[in-house]
Amino acid sequence: MNIVKRIFRWVAGIVIGLYLAITLMINIPLIQNWLANGVESILEGLTGANVSIGRVIVNWNGRLIVTDLMVDDLQGEEMLKVA
Repeated sequence: MNIVKRIFRWVAGIVIGLYLAITLMINIPLIQNWLANGVESILEGLTGANVSIGRVIVNWNGRLIVTDLMVDDLQGEEMLKVA
């Protein structure tokens, strides 16, 4: 029984540690810019239009905040710009 408690504590500690590490890494500006570039390339591939994203911020409560979004239409003219 003692070994089961020890294994459970290790697994719980690893899961909580990974969650905290990922959450802290997402709040680093370098990682936020990297996420923005990834989202840009995915959206450009889906829409065929030029997309520009400033930063992607992930909050503790699961919100995804995209800042400085600009989308061009297929003719290359500015269609949407959100600061």
